[in-house]
Amino acid sequence: MNHHSFLLHRMTASNKKRWTEREEQLFVQLVTRFGKNFKRMEPHLSGRSYSQIRSHFYNHVRRELDREARSQESLQKQIMTQKQENLAHVDYQEANVPEPDNSLVYTFIAFSEL
Repeated sequence: MNHHSFLLHRMTASNKKRWTEREEQLFVQLVTRFGKNFKRMEPHLSGRSYSQIRSHFYNHVRRELDREARSQESLQKQIMTQKQENLAHVDYQEANVPEPDNSLVYTFIAFSEL
């Protein structure tokens, strides 16, 4: 590594600032374009090193996957709750099903007691 590339490396590696909105948008575009080839992203994200880009990718992806998993889990719980509520409440008129006739049961009980 010559002196010039060493200084360039030190300058880019020293960027410890938070990612800006512009960098985030560019990052998403570059991931779409290059996938996990972080070396190819490095020239487009000036001031960000290979390891910063790689770390950001895995942290970003992990956060997004966790967020999706939580929302998916929440949605499944809502669906199950709604299904249970629907099973607990049956509207016989709306379903065009005759209501159960409990008088036959009572008649049978009364008749069997005689």
